[in-house]
Amino acid sequence: MAAVAQHLGMDNAAVTLFGQTGEELLVAASDVTARAAHDLELLIGEGPARDVLGGREFVSANGTDLAARWPHYGPALAELGVRSVVAVPLFSSRLLGALCVFTSRTGLLAEVTPAAEKVADALANTVLLASCGTADDGAPQGTLFDDADYLAAVHQAVGMVAVQCSCQLDAALALLRARAFADGVAVSEIARRVLEDGYQLC
Repeated sequence: MAAVAQHLGMDNAAVTLFGQTGEELLVAASDVTARAAHDLELLIGEGPARDVLGGREFVSANGTDLAARWPHYGPALAELGVRSVVAVPLFSSRLLGALCVFTSRTGLLAEVTPAAEKVADALANTVLLASCGTADDGAPQGTLFDDADYLAAVHQAVGMVAVQCSCQLDAALALLRARAFADGVAVSEIARRVLEDGYQLC
């Protein structure tokens, strides 16, 4: 999730998955602030993921709009240092959940929302639905689980490249490998460049 936040130019990100009847199934957070924002939303019962679950195509608020939109959640979120929020649905054949991104800055919402929608689409239709069962030893198989011996930085870079290049995760990994081969360096070095230096492969 940290790679998602970084790609979108935001400080924090969280994905919340909901069941068919609206129950929360899972949360993945980039850091303690994103986790605290999620926990507040769960506790208070209002916030951006709940608005998306309620049928909103996207949600954005910043500054004083936070308290106006969410009378209880907004002020609590501001106490965490969050000044802007964008939330978009994770949608495949049905609404799966919400991607929420947060930052301590204001005024970025118009430019972040379209990019967040693309990331949410990639998450919902590539990452979350890519698993293809289990191997004989019980290990998961599929796009996310191939080459499981790679470091976390490589996985993050694959996700960032998939978003940057609008491609499948397998293709993003192939791009990382090809660049590493051409440059005569390890895949982990190209991943580091993507994550730390903003290096782009397309």
